[in-house]
Amino acid sequence: MTIAYNPIIDHSEQVSLPQVGNKEWLLPTKGKRAFIASPMSGFSDDALYKQNRKVILGLASHLSVQYGFENVYFAGENLASKEQFNSSTIALERDMSELEQSDIFIFVYPDKILSSVLIEAGYAMALRKPMLILVREKKDLPYLLQEAEKTGGSSIFPRIEIRLYEDEDSLKQSIDDSILQLFDERA
Repeated sequence: MTIAYNPIIDHSEQVSLPQVGNKEWLLPTKGKRAFIASPMSGFSDDALYKQNRKVILGLASHLSVQYGFENVYFAGENLASKEQFNSSTIALERDMSELEQSDIFIFVYPDKILSSVLIEAGYAMALRKPMLILVREKKDLPYLLQEAEKTGGSSIFPRIEIRLYEDEDSLKQSIDDSILQLFDERA
């Protein structure tokens, strides 16, 4: 596999990704930190929480393995059920600290759910973190986020990509189609 040379990048630290969109890439994501936000307590029952958690853990693994992220934070990583949730004060401090340290914010919003992830999305925008918003239907997003990608990358807002998905496979495909663009300085 040939890897294009970029004199600004330390190539000894790069890993290559086999064929993304019929192109080979040096990964600007290697060694970066990702924050995945997805509803947790907002699910009506524990079975829905567990189902969503399984999908998000699969995405976290995908980001680490395929893109070389050093750290992928998801608040539900070690919380197998809703009964294991910490106090909201502890969760707020930990989540905001992890978000501040992240290089990208990935927001998975499967349904219109009242959830703290909406607070995290607003904070990520304020911190100007590149954002990948993954949603089944754009109309489920809060009004101000529905067209946010049109303002992304300006002097005020971070780079924002909104992608629709139907299932776990299309969710991973949406990440594959978008993640590298968010780290592309030329765009």
